[in-house]
Amino acid sequence: MDFSHNLTLPSVSATPSQWYFLSLVNVYLFGIYYANKNIQYNYVYEESVAGKGTDEVNSMLFHFIQKIVVANGHQKLTIYADNCGGQNKNNFVVKMLLGLAQMGELETIDLKFFIKGHTKNAVDRGFGHIRKKFAREDVWTMDQLLEVVNAASSSALVHVPKENAVMKVFRTAVQEAYKDMKIVQSYQIFGMATDNPGVVSCRAGPNGEVVTQDLRRSFDSIPTSDEKVRDLFESHLDPLQPPLPNFEKKQQMFNKVRMYVPDEFRSDPIHDAPNDEEEQKANEAKKARRKASAKKKKVATTAAEAKETTSAPAGGEAGEQESEAAGAKHAKQPRKRARKEK
Repeated sequence: MDFSHNLTLPSVSATPSQWYFLSLVNVYLFGIYYANKNIQYNYVYEESVAGKGTDEVNSMLFHFIQKIVVANGHQKLTIYADNCGGQNKNNFVVKMLLGLAQMGELETIDLKFFIKGHTKNAVDRGFGHIRKKFAREDVWTMDQLLEVVNAASSSALVHVPKENAVMKVFRTAVQEAYKDMKIVQSYQIFGMATDNPGVVSCRAGPNGEVVTQDLRRSFDSIPTSDEKVRDLFESHLDPLQPPLPNFEKKQQMFNKVRMYVPDEFRSDPIHDAPNDEEEQKANEAKKARRKASAKKKKVATTAAEAKETTSAPAGGEAGEQESEAAGAKHAKQPRKRARKEK
C-alpha cells in the first residue's frame, strides 16, 4: 500500500503557460494491491475531502480489510508498506491492526516495511499505468479523472466523495485501547494474532530477534478486553473532519483557470465562483501571506546587515595595515633608483 504522486485538476496535454505559476486542485490517490486477485484498489479523493495523514491511511486500510479481506473469508493478512513515519510506520497504524486481531476479525496480521532505498513495489506499477493514461488525456473534471483511473489496467476504483463513511478518526480510539510502542521506527516486521491479544511481535529484520510488547492499557488492573476494543471500533470512530477550505485557491481557479476550460465543463464544482464572503477571506489570506513574506525578507536583510556591521572593524583595520605597508614599500623605491643614478 502507498500513496501515488498527487494528480491535479485540470490536467491537459497542452498546458497553458500561465498554469505553471498557479496552484491547481490536488487529487490524492492511495493504492492497495490485492495480490490474491492481482487487482489494485485505488482510493481517490480531492484535497477538500481529507489529507494524507495516518487517520486517512487507517481509514482506507480498515475499509479495504472489512470490504475485501474479511468479506472474502480470509483469516491471514500480510501488508507491505514503505517507511513513511507520518503515514504508515507509526503507532496508530500498528494499533489499528492490533485491534482488528484482538477482535478476532483476522487470526494473524503481519505488517512488513521495505528496506529504505528498495521501496518500489506492485502498487507503484499500478500507479505507473494510471499516470501514463492520465498524461494522454485532457482531464477537466473529477468525473473524467475517475474514468481514467478506473480504465487503468488491473484497477478497481474507490471514490471517496465529500460526504462519505470511509474517513474516520482512529487515533482517539486506538490511544484509549493501547499504549504506544517503544522505538517503533527501529523495527521492520510487526506481527499480531488473535490468540495473543494486545501483544505485538517486532523484529528488526527477517532473521532478527523477536521482541514482544503488550500494549493493552489497564483499567482497574484489568487489561483492555476484546469487548472494549470492539465497542471503540464500532461505536466511537468519529467522522474525520475535512481540511479548512482554501478560498484563495477557489478564487484563483475561477478567475485564472476557468477561462481555459471548455464551456461544457465549466459547471463542474471545482470551477465554481466564490461568494462574497469567500472572496473576502481569500483576499485576507493573500494579504496575510504577502505580509508574512515581507516580514521574513526584512528579518533576513536585517540579519545580513548586522553580520556585515560586525565584520567591518576587522576588515577596516586590515585595510589600514595593508595601505601602510604599501606606502612604506612605495617610499623605499625612489631611494633605490637614486642610488643607481649616482
